[in-house]
Amino acid sequence: MYKEILVPLDGSDVSASALPTARQLAEAVGARIHLLQVSSQSEEFSVLRGAEFGTMGSDYSQQVLDEVLTAQRDRIERYLNEVGDELQSVGLTVVKAVEDGQAADKIVDYAESAGIDLILMSTHGRGGVRRFLVGSVTDKVIRSTDLPVLVVHPE
Repeated sequence: MYKEILVPLDGSDVSASALPTARQLAEAVGARIHLLQVSSQSEEFSVLRGAEFGTMGSDYSQQVLDEVLTAQRDRIERYLNEVGDELQSVGLTVVKAVEDGQAADKIVDYAESAGIDLILMSTHGRGGVRRFLVGSVTDKVIRSTDLPVLVVHPE
């Protein structure tokens, strides 16, 4: 059945709502859980835009960018360690990973490269115009992979 389950997280309570289901399934079938968080560059590029328009010197903006990237990576790693430690405390095997880029693309790429059997994720449940403008990572993942995707709706 399923031996490698990928749970993409974004640090929100909504994405974490997939964890209880992942835990139950992993315990039932003896699967390993992969926790993946994709680091988006939106914050960082906003900082760099200031350099483009001459509002910051390029050396200064690069230093600020490096600091922002380091802080973001540290935040993500602390979060994944916290979540992973909780799952490991009940005897599950957990793999933690951080990728940089577009969330849906990186989720699918990771799943393919890590031999994932099942992607288990939550959805923010956006609809209408907001979904059109923001896009749906879950929808993009479903449309971009042949792997089974189990979608958990938060309560």
